Amino acid sequence: MRKAAKAGHIVTSHLLPTFARVDLGFERGEGAWLVATNGERYLDFTSGVAVNALGHAHPHVAQAIAEQAAKLIHVSNLFRIPEGERLAERLCAASGFAEYAFFCNSGAEAMEGAIKCARKYHAVNGAPERVRIITFEGAFHGRTLATLAAGGQKKYLEGFGPVVEGFDQVPFGDLAAVKRAIGPTTAAILIEPIQGEGGGVHVVDNQFLRELRELCDTNGLLLVLDEVQTGMGRTGDLFAFPHTGVTPDIMALAKALGGGFPMGAFLTTAAAGKGMTAGTHGSCFGGMVVLDLDRHSAARAERHHQGEPRHEEARARPRRKTARGRTLAMIFDKPSTRTRVSFDVAKDRNNV
Repeated sequence: MRKAAKAGHIVTSHLLPTFARVDLGFERGEGAWLVATNGERYLDFTSGVAVNALGHAHPHVAQAIAEQAAKLIHVSNLFRIPEGERLAERLCAASGFAEYAFFCNSGAEAMEGAIKCARKYHAVNGAPERVRIITFEGAFHGRTLATLAAGGQKKYLEGFGPVVEGFDQVPFGDLAAVKRAIGPTTAAILIEPIQGEGGGVHVVDNQFLRELRELCDTNGLLLVLDEVQTGMGRTGDLFAFPHTGVTPDIMALAKALGGGFPMGAFLTTAAAGKGMTAGTHGSCFGGMVVLDLDRHSAARAERHHQGEPRHEEARARPRRKTARGRTLAMIFDKPSTRTRVSFDVAKDRNNV
Protein backbone atom coordinates (compact mmCIF):
# COMPACT_ATOMS: atom_id res chain seq x y z
CA MET A 1 0.00 0.00 0.00
CA ARG A 2 1.39 3.43 -0.89
CA LYS A 3 0.30 6.87 -1.98
CA ALA A 4 -0.25 7.18 -5.71
CA ALA A 5 2.05 9.65 -7.42
CA LYS A 6 0.39 13.06 -7.89
CA ALA A 7 -3.08 11.77 -6.97
CA GLY A 8 -2.43 11.81 -3.23
CA HIS A 9 -4.75 8.89 -2.41
CA ILE A 10 -3.97 5.45 -1.03
CA VAL A 11 -3.54 2.72 -3.64
CA THR A 12 -4.17 -0.86 -2.52
CA SER A 13 -3.82 -2.33 -6.01
CA HIS A 14 -2.17 -1.00 -9.12
CA LEU A 15 -4.84 -2.54 -11.33
CA LEU A 16 -7.01 0.20 -12.82
CA PRO A 17 -10.32 -0.07 -10.91
CA THR A 18 -12.56 -0.69 -13.93
CA PHE A 19 -13.97 -3.90 -12.41
CA ALA A 20 -16.12 -4.25 -9.29
CA ARG A 21 -14.14 -7.26 -8.15
CA VAL A 22 -15.31 -9.62 -5.41
CA ASP A 23 -12.77 -9.71 -2.56
CA LEU A 24 -11.82 -13.29 -3.34
CA GLY A 25 -8.77 -14.70 -5.10
CA PHE A 26 -8.00 -18.17 -6.43
CA GLU A 27 -4.72 -20.02 -6.62
CA ARG A 28 -5.69 -23.05 -8.68
CA GLY A 29 -8.55 -24.93 -10.28
CA GLU A 30 -9.52 -28.40 -11.41
CA GLY A 31 -12.39 -29.02 -13.80
CA ALA A 32 -15.41 -27.13 -12.47
CA TRP A 33 -13.80 -26.41 -9.10
CA LEU A 34 -11.71 -23.48 -7.86
CA VAL A 35 -9.50 -23.33 -4.79
CA ALA A 36 -9.22 -19.92 -3.12
CA THR A 37 -6.05 -18.49 -1.62
CA ASN A 38 -7.48 -19.32 1.82
CA GLY A 39 -7.94 -22.97 0.86
CA GLU A 40 -11.74 -22.89 0.43
CA ARG A 41 -13.21 -24.79 -2.55
CA TYR A 42 -15.83 -23.29 -4.83
CA LEU A 43 -17.94 -24.80 -7.59
CA ASP A 44 -17.40 -22.38 -10.47
CA PHE A 45 -20.67 -21.19 -11.98
CA THR A 46 -19.05 -18.26 -13.82
CA SER A 47 -16.95 -20.31 -16.24
CA GLY A 48 -14.68 -17.30 -16.64
CA VAL A 49 -17.64 -15.49 -18.27
CA ALA A 50 -18.15 -18.15 -20.95
CA VAL A 51 -14.41 -18.70 -21.48
CA ASN A 52 -13.48 -21.90 -19.63
CA ALA A 53 -15.52 -24.33 -21.69
CA LEU A 54 -13.18 -27.18 -20.81
CA GLY A 55 -12.90 -26.27 -17.15
CA HIS A 56 -9.80 -25.31 -15.19
CA ALA A 57 -6.39 -26.91 -15.69
CA HIS A 58 -7.61 -29.17 -18.48
CA PRO A 59 -4.63 -31.47 -19.11
CA HIS A 60 -4.75 -31.12 -22.89
CA VAL A 61 -4.94 -27.32 -22.75
CA ALA A 62 -2.07 -27.14 -20.26
CA GLN A 63 0.05 -29.57 -22.25
CA ALA A 64 -0.60 -27.85 -25.58
CA ILE A 65 0.32 -24.42 -24.19
CA ALA A 66 3.47 -25.74 -22.49
CA GLU A 67 4.64 -27.65 -25.56
CA GLN A 68 4.08 -24.70 -27.87
CA ALA A 69 5.78 -22.25 -25.49
CA ALA A 70 8.82 -24.53 -25.35
CA LYS A 71 9.07 -24.46 -29.15
CA LEU A 72 7.91 -21.05 -30.34
CA ILE A 73 5.52 -18.44 -28.96
CA HIS A 74 5.59 -15.63 -31.47
CA VAL A 75 6.97 -14.95 -34.93
CA SER A 76 4.38 -12.38 -36.16
CA ASN A 77 2.19 -12.68 -39.21
CA LEU A 78 5.06 -11.78 -41.49
CA PHE A 79 5.60 -15.52 -41.84
CA ARG A 80 3.43 -18.59 -42.28
CA ILE A 81 2.09 -20.14 -39.08
CA PRO A 82 1.29 -23.83 -39.73
CA GLU A 83 -0.73 -24.21 -36.52
CA GLY A 84 -2.87 -21.21 -37.44
CA GLU A 85 -3.45 -22.54 -40.93
CA ARG A 86 -4.51 -25.91 -39.50
CA LEU A 87 -6.97 -24.37 -37.05
CA ALA A 88 -8.36 -22.03 -39.70
CA GLU A 89 -9.01 -25.03 -41.94
CA ARG A 90 -10.77 -26.90 -39.14
CA LEU A 91 -12.89 -23.94 -38.08
CA CYS A 92 -13.97 -23.24 -41.63
CA ALA A 93 -14.82 -26.90 -42.23
CA ALA A 94 -16.74 -27.11 -38.96
CA SER A 95 -18.68 -23.93 -39.75
CA GLY A 96 -20.01 -25.32 -43.01
CA PHE A 97 -20.00 -21.87 -44.63
CA ALA A 98 -16.64 -20.13 -44.20
CA GLU A 99 -13.58 -20.24 -46.41
CA TYR A 100 -11.36 -17.85 -44.46
CA ALA A 101 -10.51 -17.14 -40.82
CA PHE A 102 -8.68 -14.21 -39.24
CA PHE A 103 -7.19 -14.70 -35.77
CA CYS A 104 -6.89 -12.02 -33.12
CA ASN A 105 -6.85 -11.79 -29.32
CA SER A 106 -10.38 -11.01 -28.10
CA GLY A 107 -14.06 -10.84 -28.95
CA ALA A 108 -13.99 -7.08 -29.45
CA GLU A 109 -11.16 -7.45 -31.97
CA ALA A 110 -13.05 -10.24 -33.72
CA MET A 111 -16.08 -7.96 -34.00
CA GLU A 112 -13.98 -5.03 -35.24
CA GLY A 113 -12.63 -7.30 -37.96
CA ALA A 114 -16.10 -8.53 -38.87
CA ILE A 115 -17.38 -4.94 -39.14
CA LYS A 116 -14.44 -3.94 -41.34
CA CYS A 117 -14.93 -7.03 -43.51
CA ALA A 118 -18.61 -6.23 -44.08
CA ARG A 119 -17.89 -2.61 -45.03
CA LYS A 120 -14.94 -3.51 -47.25
CA TYR A 121 -17.09 -6.00 -49.13
CA HIS A 122 -19.33 -3.23 -50.37
CA ALA A 123 -16.42 -0.88 -51.10
CA VAL A 124 -14.74 -3.35 -53.46
CA ASN A 125 -18.10 -4.10 -55.07
CA GLY A 126 -18.55 -0.47 -56.08
CA ALA A 127 -20.73 0.75 -53.19
CA PRO A 128 -18.37 2.41 -50.67
CA GLU A 129 -21.29 4.38 -49.27
CA ARG A 130 -22.77 1.20 -47.82
CA VAL A 131 -21.23 1.34 -44.35
CA ARG A 132 -24.15 1.31 -41.91
CA ILE A 133 -24.90 -1.79 -39.86
CA ILE A 134 -28.22 -2.62 -38.23
CA THR A 135 -27.93 -3.87 -34.64
CA PHE A 136 -30.37 -4.69 -31.84
CA GLU A 137 -31.27 -3.32 -28.43
CA GLY A 138 -29.81 -5.34 -25.58
CA ALA A 139 -26.81 -6.44 -27.62
CA PHE A 140 -23.23 -6.46 -26.45
CA HIS A 141 -20.44 -6.62 -29.03
CA GLY A 142 -17.35 -5.44 -27.16
CA ARG A 143 -15.61 -2.54 -25.41
CA THR A 144 -13.81 -0.78 -28.25
CA LEU A 145 -15.31 2.48 -29.47
CA ALA A 146 -16.84 0.88 -32.57
CA THR A 147 -18.21 -2.20 -30.82
CA LEU A 148 -19.66 -0.04 -28.04
CA ALA A 149 -21.45 1.97 -30.71
CA ALA A 150 -22.72 -1.28 -32.23
CA GLY A 151 -24.09 -2.37 -28.85
CA GLY A 152 -25.61 1.05 -28.27
CA GLN A 153 -25.84 0.84 -24.49
CA LYS A 154 -25.60 4.33 -23.02
CA LYS A 155 -24.07 3.19 -19.73
CA TYR A 156 -20.99 1.98 -21.62
CA LEU A 157 -20.81 4.92 -24.04
CA GLU A 158 -21.03 7.75 -21.52
CA GLY A 159 -17.94 9.93 -21.24
CA PHE A 160 -16.04 8.62 -24.23
CA GLY A 161 -16.84 11.41 -26.65
CA PRO A 162 -18.68 11.23 -29.97
CA VAL A 163 -20.26 7.84 -30.62
CA VAL A 164 -18.77 6.10 -33.64
CA GLU A 165 -21.11 6.58 -36.60
CA GLY A 166 -22.50 3.84 -38.78
CA PHE A 167 -24.83 1.80 -36.56
CA ASP A 168 -28.63 1.80 -36.59
CA GLN A 169 -30.09 0.09 -33.54
CA VAL A 170 -33.62 -1.33 -33.60
CA PRO A 171 -35.78 -3.11 -30.98
CA PHE A 172 -34.95 -6.76 -30.38
CA GLY A 173 -37.05 -9.08 -32.53
CA ASP A 174 -38.83 -6.26 -34.42
CA LEU A 175 -38.77 -7.20 -38.11
CA ALA A 176 -40.75 -4.16 -39.18
CA ALA A 177 -38.16 -1.91 -37.53
CA VAL A 178 -35.39 -3.74 -39.36
CA LYS A 179 -37.14 -3.18 -42.68
CA ARG A 180 -37.54 0.53 -41.93
CA ALA A 181 -33.86 0.83 -41.04
CA ILE A 182 -32.63 -0.62 -44.32
CA GLY A 183 -31.54 2.11 -46.72
CA PRO A 184 -29.12 2.80 -49.56
CA THR A 185 -26.17 3.05 -47.14
CA THR A 186 -26.91 -0.15 -45.22
CA ALA A 187 -24.12 -2.72 -45.39
CA ALA A 188 -25.11 -5.51 -43.01
CA ILE A 189 -27.26 -6.81 -40.17
CA LEU A 190 -25.39 -7.82 -37.00
CA ILE A 191 -26.96 -10.03 -34.34
CA GLU A 192 -26.14 -12.51 -31.58
CA PRO A 193 -28.06 -15.84 -31.84
CA ILE A 194 -28.54 -15.59 -28.07
CA GLN A 195 -28.16 -12.30 -26.23
CA GLY A 196 -26.39 -12.77 -22.90
CA GLU A 197 -25.55 -9.28 -21.66
CA GLY A 198 -25.63 -8.66 -17.91
CA GLY A 199 -26.73 -12.18 -16.99
CA GLY A 200 -29.86 -12.04 -19.15
CA VAL A 201 -30.47 -14.69 -21.80
CA HIS A 202 -32.65 -13.80 -24.76
CA VAL A 203 -32.86 -16.36 -27.55
CA VAL A 204 -33.46 -14.97 -31.02
CA ASP A 205 -36.43 -16.70 -32.63
CA ASN A 206 -35.35 -18.99 -35.47
CA GLN A 207 -38.02 -17.62 -37.78
CA PHE A 208 -36.82 -14.08 -37.09
CA LEU A 209 -33.28 -15.08 -38.06
CA ARG A 210 -34.56 -16.69 -41.24
CA GLU A 211 -36.39 -13.48 -42.10
CA LEU A 212 -33.21 -11.49 -41.47
CA ARG A 213 -31.35 -13.81 -43.84
CA GLU A 214 -34.03 -13.24 -46.47
CA LEU A 215 -33.83 -9.47 -46.01
CA CYS A 216 -30.06 -9.62 -46.46
CA ASP A 217 -30.37 -11.67 -49.62
CA THR A 218 -33.08 -9.42 -51.05
CA ASN A 219 -31.25 -6.18 -50.31
CA GLY A 220 -27.67 -7.22 -51.01
CA LEU A 221 -26.65 -7.06 -47.33
CA LEU A 222 -24.35 -9.30 -45.32
CA LEU A 223 -25.55 -11.21 -42.26
CA VAL A 224 -22.98 -11.03 -39.46
CA LEU A 225 -23.35 -13.29 -36.42
CA ASP A 226 -21.66 -12.50 -33.12
CA GLU A 227 -20.95 -15.94 -31.62
CA VAL A 228 -18.28 -14.70 -29.24
CA GLN A 229 -20.31 -16.00 -26.31
CA THR A 230 -22.44 -18.71 -27.90
CA GLY A 231 -19.73 -20.35 -29.99
CA MET A 232 -17.37 -23.22 -29.19
CA GLY A 233 -19.84 -25.65 -27.65
CA ARG A 234 -21.85 -23.25 -25.52
CA THR A 235 -25.17 -24.47 -26.95
CA GLY A 236 -24.26 -28.14 -27.32
CA ASP A 237 -22.90 -27.91 -30.84
CA LEU A 238 -19.73 -26.12 -31.86
CA PHE A 239 -21.73 -23.07 -32.99
CA ALA A 240 -25.24 -21.84 -32.20
CA PHE A 241 -26.33 -20.92 -35.72
CA PRO A 242 -26.89 -24.49 -37.06
CA HIS A 243 -29.80 -24.76 -34.58
CA THR A 244 -31.48 -21.90 -36.45
CA GLY A 245 -31.31 -23.14 -40.02
CA VAL A 246 -29.62 -19.85 -40.99
CA THR A 247 -26.12 -19.46 -42.43
CA PRO A 248 -24.20 -16.20 -41.92
CA ASP A 249 -21.75 -14.49 -44.25
CA ILE A 250 -19.40 -13.50 -41.42
CA MET A 251 -19.14 -14.81 -37.85
CA ALA A 252 -17.12 -13.61 -34.85
CA LEU A 253 -15.68 -16.00 -32.23
CA ALA A 254 -13.61 -15.67 -29.04
CA LYS A 255 -14.01 -16.54 -25.34
CA ALA A 256 -14.06 -20.38 -25.28
CA LEU A 257 -12.12 -20.57 -28.56
CA GLY A 258 -8.84 -20.67 -26.64
CA GLY A 259 -10.09 -22.44 -23.52
CA GLY A 260 -8.65 -19.61 -21.42
CA PHE A 261 -5.84 -18.71 -23.82
CA PRO A 262 -6.62 -15.23 -25.23
CA MET A 263 -7.88 -15.82 -28.74
CA GLY A 264 -10.52 -14.44 -31.07
CA ALA A 265 -11.36 -14.96 -34.72
CA PHE A 266 -13.79 -14.00 -37.41
CA LEU A 267 -14.80 -16.40 -40.16
CA THR A 268 -16.03 -15.31 -43.57
CA THR A 269 -17.08 -16.67 -46.91
CA ALA A 270 -14.72 -16.01 -49.81
CA ALA A 271 -17.28 -13.64 -51.32
CA ALA A 272 -17.81 -11.59 -48.15
CA GLY A 273 -14.07 -11.49 -47.48
CA LYS A 274 -12.96 -10.55 -50.98
CA GLY A 275 -11.96 -7.04 -49.89
CA MET A 276 -9.71 -8.17 -47.03
CA THR A 277 -6.46 -8.29 -48.96
CA ALA A 278 -2.86 -7.73 -47.80
CA GLY A 279 -2.59 -4.59 -45.69
CA THR A 280 -6.31 -4.07 -45.07
CA HIS A 281 -6.27 -5.57 -41.58
CA GLY A 282 -3.76 -6.99 -39.14
CA SER A 283 -2.78 -8.14 -35.66
CA CYS A 284 0.63 -8.40 -34.00
CA PHE A 285 -0.24 -11.37 -31.81
CA GLY A 286 -3.19 -13.04 -33.55
CA GLY A 287 -2.43 -16.45 -34.99
CA MET A 288 -0.31 -18.40 -32.51
CA VAL A 289 -2.55 -21.43 -32.04
CA VAL A 290 -2.25 -24.09 -29.35
CA LEU A 291 -5.48 -26.10 -29.34
CA ASP A 292 -6.71 -29.08 -31.35
CA LEU A 293 -10.47 -28.81 -31.86
CA ASP A 294 -11.04 -32.33 -33.12
CA ARG A 295 -10.16 -33.87 -29.76
CA HIS A 296 -13.06 -32.09 -28.04
CA SER A 297 -16.01 -33.34 -30.10
CA ALA A 298 -16.88 -35.93 -27.45
CA ALA A 299 -16.77 -33.28 -24.74
CA ARG A 300 -19.18 -31.09 -26.72
CA ALA A 301 -21.59 -33.98 -27.17
CA GLU A 302 -21.47 -34.73 -23.44
CA ARG A 303 -22.20 -31.10 -22.52
CA HIS A 304 -25.16 -31.12 -24.91
CA HIS A 305 -26.40 -34.35 -23.28
CA GLN A 306 -26.10 -32.79 -19.83
CA GLY A 307 -27.66 -29.45 -20.65
CA GLU A 308 -30.83 -30.21 -22.59
CA PRO A 309 -32.54 -32.51 -20.04
CA ARG A 310 -31.86 -29.97 -17.31
CA HIS A 311 -33.33 -27.23 -19.46
CA GLU A 312 -36.52 -29.21 -19.99
CA GLU A 313 -36.64 -30.07 -16.28
CA ALA A 314 -36.26 -26.39 -15.39
CA ARG A 315 -39.09 -25.38 -17.69
CA ALA A 316 -41.37 -27.91 -16.00
CA ARG A 317 -40.84 -26.69 -12.46
CA PRO A 318 -43.84 -24.60 -11.33
CA ARG A 319 -41.86 -22.35 -8.96
CA ARG A 320 -39.91 -20.89 -11.86
CA LYS A 321 -41.69 -18.44 -14.11
CA THR A 322 -39.46 -18.90 -17.16
CA ALA A 323 -36.33 -20.72 -18.23
CA ARG A 324 -34.67 -19.19 -21.25
CA GLY A 325 -31.63 -20.23 -23.23
CA ARG A 326 -30.14 -23.36 -24.71
CA THR A 327 -28.10 -26.18 -23.15
CA LEU A 328 -25.37 -24.50 -21.02
CA ALA A 329 -26.55 -20.92 -21.54
CA MET A 330 -29.66 -20.64 -19.38
CA ILE A 331 -31.44 -18.20 -17.08
CA PHE A 332 -34.31 -18.76 -14.64
CA ASP A 333 -36.77 -16.08 -13.51
CA LYS A 334 -38.14 -16.39 -9.95
CA PRO A 335 -41.43 -14.45 -9.75
CA SER A 336 -41.43 -14.39 -5.96
CA THR A 337 -38.26 -12.33 -5.67
CA ARG A 338 -37.88 -10.99 -9.21
CA THR A 339 -34.26 -11.98 -9.06
CA ARG A 340 -32.48 -13.86 -11.78
CA VAL A 341 -29.72 -16.40 -11.67
CA SER A 342 -27.71 -17.26 -14.78
CA PHE A 343 -25.33 -20.17 -14.66
CA ASP A 344 -23.56 -22.98 -16.43
CA VAL A 345 -24.88 -26.44 -15.65
CA ALA A 346 -22.21 -28.61 -14.02
CA LYS A 347 -22.85 -32.33 -13.72
CA ASP A 348 -19.71 -33.13 -11.79
CA ARG A 349 -16.29 -31.80 -10.98
CA ASN A 350 -14.94 -32.59 -14.45
CA ASN A 351 -17.46 -30.60 -16.46
CA VAL A 352 -18.35 -26.90 -16.73
